[in-house]
Amino acid sequence: MRREKGSALPARGAVLAGALLLAVAWAAFRLASGFDGLYGQDAHEYLRFAGEVRSFLAGGPRPGAFFWPVVYPAATALLSFLTGSLPVAAQLVSALSLLGAFVAGALALARRFPDDALLAVAFWGAGFALAPFVLRASLASMSDLLGTAFLCAFLFFAFEWDREAKGGGLALAAFFAVAAVTTRHP
Repeated sequence: MRREKGSALPARGAVLAGALLLAVAWAAFRLASGFDGLYGQDAHEYLRFAGEVRSFLAGGPRPGAFFWPVVYPAATALLSFLTGSLPVAAQLVSALSLLGAFVAGALALARRFPDDALLAVAFWGAGFALAPFVLRASLASMSDLLGTAFLCAFLFFAFEWDREAKGGGLALAAFFAVAAVTTRHP
């Protein structure tokens, strides 16, 4: 069966395949490097505050003051209840953000360029997933990729709203825009 130009099915399959390949490559690189995501003062401070948030969520005292935005440490604290480890949770938030940014960005481009969706996804895969800064950020216990994932989700829902003109897409676009900004700026 011949598909029409602009069909979403090949693009979605390419996004799924790309995300799976990216997850396997990330895990292999993480295991080979042995890097735990903690470098420099900022990563350790995020981890410290995530510990305070986790303690608070478990019934402990309120977290103290924090200079940076709290979205990333809060996500780390929540995920740590599943992983049992704050450092693992912090690095996993960055890894999941890598996958989220890849999928949302690829789907946003496929939505924006429906006639060339497969090509748009391929360019996104090559440009985003192979960028050294992106790989480094996905291994670090920092908020960079979480903010990027929220930005990509904003783009997807903004393009969705532009195409469909339904209020739900606009509300989600606004939510992810605010999440992107508040993840990176206090």
